[in-house]
Amino acid sequence: MKIENKIVVSCVIFTWITIIQSVLGMRSGENITYIHLFIRFVVTLIAIYSFTIYDLLDHWSETKATFAHYLVSMAAVFIFTWLTGVFIEPVHPNGYRDVFLNYTCLFTAVAMVFESKRYIALVLEKRKSSDLF
Repeated sequence: MKIENKIVVSCVIFTWITIIQSVLGMRSGENITYIHLFIRFVVTLIAIYSFTIYDLLDHWSETKATFAHYLVSMAAVFIFTWLTGVFIEPVHPNGYRDVFLNYTCLFTAVAMVFESKRYIALVLEKRKSSDLF
């Protein structure tokens, strides 16, 4: 993925997550501070830029590479969460659980989209090659 595409994907995902979280927060009466927006943005960047792991694992199967990508990026998000708790503000008692659930759901959704696109491209290529013969 080109750097420009990573930036665009990061901004789109960050924007949608922020909008959804803001609406939910306003409905429940919570206040979202700038630090939480920054933390959300960093987690989004970790998720998007961690796709460079695939370049290092191109000799692995797709399943192994995806699992390794998830483990490494989830570990990076947990480390960032811990650092945030040490240096910025304490992590809520359910903070790690919330980070795990949010990141895992987002990772799964993005992985399903990428896998679907790859599968569709494979089917179309197979159809195209069979039409030639």
